[in-house]
Amino acid sequence: MIAVQRTPAPRVLERNAARWLAELQTVLSLPAPTKEQIVRAQNRYRHKGVKQALVAMFHGIRGRRELIDHRSRYVKRLFALLRFAQQGDAEAAVLLREALQPDAEYCAFARVYIQPHLA
Repeated sequence: MIAVQRTPAPRVLERNAARWLAELQTVLSLPAPTKEQIVRAQNRYRHKGVKQALVAMFHGIRGRRELIDHRSRYVKRLFALLRFAQQGDAEAAVLLREALQPDAEYCAFARVYIQPHLA
C-alpha cells in the first residue's frame, strides 16, 4: 500500500459515507454482481469534493501516478495468477479466491474480470 497523510474527510463524504458504503457492500455481496451494478456503486465516490480531498492527500499528479502504478502492478499480478490457476495451480486459485473477498483490495475488479474465469 501507498503511505499517505490522511486529511479530514470532505463534508459530502461525511454525510453520505454510511449510505454509499452500504450500497457498495450490498452490490459486492451479490453472488454475481454485474459490472454495471459495481460501477454505479463505485461512482458515488467520484464526487468533486472526494476527488479534491484525494488529490490533496496524494499531493497531486505524483500521488496519482503512484496510485496508478500500484493498481497496475496489482492487476498484472491478478492476471498472472489467473493464468497459473487455469493451468491447474491450486495455490494460485486460492490466492484469487482471497482477492474475491469483499474486504480485499480491488475486489470489485476481481469479481468482474477474474471470477467469471475461475472454474
